[in-house]
Amino acid sequence: MAQVEKWMGPARERMERKGTAGSLREIARRRGMLAGKKENLTCGDIASLKASAKRSGDTKLMRKATMAGNMMKCK
Repeated sequence: MAQVEKWMGPARERMERKGTAGSLREIARRRGMLAGKKENLTCGDIASLKASAKRSGDTKLMRKATMAGNMMKCK
């Protein structure tokens, strides 16, 4: 658990400092993945965003989705 906190805390702080915290959620909301009362991204949503990023060549989206997957421990 200590190893996870070693990289996760600074990564979260860096995202907040850059203003990118929550940007993946906004992308998902625009694409209709968080419609209705659904609040959280699922592993399936992240896999869908990764596939979309791979198809379009969007490296920023791929990095955001990979980071979210790593934080959620999705495969």
